[in-house]
Amino acid sequence: MSSYTHKYNPDKLRSLISEGRNAKEIMKILGISLWSLKEHLLLLQFQDKKYYEVKGLFDKGVEPEEFRISEKDGILFSEELLRHTGFKEGDKCELIIEADRIIIKKL
Repeated sequence: MSSYTHKYNPDKLRSLISEGRNAKEIMKILGISLWSLKEHLLLLQFQDKKYYEVKGLFDKGVEPEEFRISEKDGILFSEELLRHTGFKEGDKCELIIEADRIIIKKL
């Protein structure tokens, strides 16, 4: 499994999907972002060898934002982005650095 997947609960996710919950409901119940839901769904499909469809998974959500890194301010995230990802000011995080991306994992 991915080293940066958090809060992955295949039994709960499977149950929510079978109840017909949409993406927003699942994200709220599990306390995960859209990115995490997509990752969790892929893991579940791989484990179960079965395709699951979640309504609203590919609806227009938060658009990618461009950032500039400043020596003075670092990287600033908009309130909307933080709200959609479940991060709050003061949260402890871990940075996972890969070849072409940095993943910020909430602890």
